[in-house]
Amino acid sequence: MEMALIAPVFLLLIFGVIELGTMLHLNTVLDGAVQDAGRVIRTGAAQQSASALTTFRTKLCDKLPSAVNCASVATDVRAFPNFNAVSLPPALGAGGTPSTTFIPGTAGSIVTIRALYRYEFSTPFIGHLLSGDGSNGRWLMSTIVFRNEPFGS
Repeated sequence: MEMALIAPVFLLLIFGVIELGTMLHLNTVLDGAVQDAGRVIRTGAAQQSASALTTFRTKLCDKLPSAVNCASVATDVRAFPNFNAVSLPPALGAGGTPSTTFIPGTAGSIVTIRALYRYEFSTPFIGHLLSGDGSNGRWLMSTIVFRNEPFGS
């Protein structure tokens, strides 16, 4: 009798810990992938390639695990002349769609990179509790800001 009362609460707690751990792990992996992919912009390798966007996306996708569909990762890359000029619009626009601008800048530009990935929870009840908006998913976001290195023209 006691098991029937305690088991659902215990299982909910266990599944919640697993879901939260998985979500936080994927967010950390996304952070690392964005930092590594940002390096091709910072050094000018992307800008000097045939397609800067393709070079950047290829590096980003190479660093993401197979559990993350890279086509589902939205990226927003913007360049600014100095740190005081950095002003980013909301990450999610009308209808909850992420911004997908790609402006990698030139040598010495200040660049911001935001990557967003929609994590869908495996456990529906846990998803509704942790989503924040009643859906079964949550946006994971990674943001970095840096100054491009002085690369050749």
